[in-house]
Amino acid sequence: QRLIDDCLINEMCTNGQCITKPQCSDEIDNDGDGLIDMQDPGCQNPQDNDEGDEVIECRNEGDCGTDGFIGNNFCSGNNVKRNFIDYTCNNPGSVNSFCSSTTNSRLVQQCTVSQICQNGQCVNQNIACYTKADCGVDGFIGNNYCSVNGDAVRDFKTFTCNNPGSVNSFCSSNTEQRLIDDCLINEMCTNGQCIAKPQCSDGIDNDNDGLIDMQDPGCQNPQDNDETDAVCVYDPSKTYDCEVTQGTNQVLYWGNNNEWMCNRYGGNFQEKHIICYNNQWYEASPTWNWNPWNGDFIPFENVITPCTQVGSWYVDAADGVWKKGQVPANCPLMAACKEVDFNCNNVIDQGDTTEITNVFNDLTSNNKGITPQYINQKQCSVMKSSLGLIMFREVDKGASKAVMTLADLNERKNKINQCISKQ
Repeated sequence: QRLIDDCLINEMCTNGQCITKPQCSDEIDNDGDGLIDMQDPGCQNPQDNDEGDEVIECRNEGDCGTDGFIGNNFCSGNNVKRNFIDYTCNNPGSVNSFCSSTTNSRLVQQCTVSQICQNGQCVNQNIACYTKADCGVDGFIGNNYCSVNGDAVRDFKTFTCNNPGSVNSFCSSNTEQRLIDDCLINEMCTNGQCIAKPQCSDGIDNDNDGLIDMQDPGCQNPQDNDETDAVCVYDPSKTYDCEVTQGTNQVLYWGNNNEWMCNRYGGNFQEKHIICYNNQWYEASPTWNWNPWNGDFIPFENVITPCTQVGSWYVDAADGVWKKGQVPANCPLMAACKEVDFNCNNVIDQGDTTEITNVFNDLTSNNKGITPQYINQKQCSVMKSSLGLIMFREVDKGASKAVMTLADLNERKNKINQCISKQ
């Protein structure tokens, strides 16, 4: 027998040939797991040429991983949440084993109604109000004051809690004006109080002279609380702007500029049909209690018809009383009597376009004292009387001072007298 091939330590002779031993009988730790040949679970028999162990991925859940939270907290609605991973070993301990995992969000903290979730945590949030009382107490504020309607009022403030008890709650308020005192017609509001109006601004004729408030010369200003006219008392030590004397030492009438005339006759009363202005007397026409004889000291051009302004005075009615202020814009200017046969020619004035027209046009257009306004049938006789007196005055002044001739004046005077005598 002769040697053909000297088999090496890792070889064996099979069928007369040297071949490499199978891994499970080569006495080598082929898979490096510290186990050799049949000691290695990877060997099924000595002829097994794969010493490598069969892979078993997991025998229990712990081989796959540890269940637990991963990542950081985050907000979901008004809750704090965090992701949680859960591992599972499928087919544990077999070559078919494998690991799997599931991830879902889990509640970490539920924020209360007074909290809000921010950046993964519950943050305390201030609640503005739970009830109306948290916002304030309803009630009056400040002091009384006067409204645009002239009443005493005061501000009242009311509070409201909106969305009470939530992070969206907030307080609001409303201020409204409330009536404290409804001022009467004879009252006015001053510094938040209703007080009686001064006599010179209360719309009442307090001294019964037919003049109200600032129309009454007794009023110095709207705050004056005495509408009573000044008492006529002549002071010989004073010099008056307007005076009429009888003889050398008897003063009959006197007054200062922008005042009614004081009349000694009848007990030193104020003659409200005559004023002193610019150191001259001015008479309001017609004057029912005045006559041409004691009025001769008044220049005829100073006899003023209604709706005429003289300084700060005016006259606007047939009573011929001077009033303080400006002539009203609606001052009535209408001509003559209605439905009266003024010149006794059996034709009423509406159809008589001759005599009545001439009388009024001649006299009223030249400021001779006729009141150009409407008066009814009952008053016409007074109008005729006044017209007659004015004509007498014109005659007394002489033709040179009259607009109409003396003959014209006498003719009209006679016709008026005839008409008056028939009524």
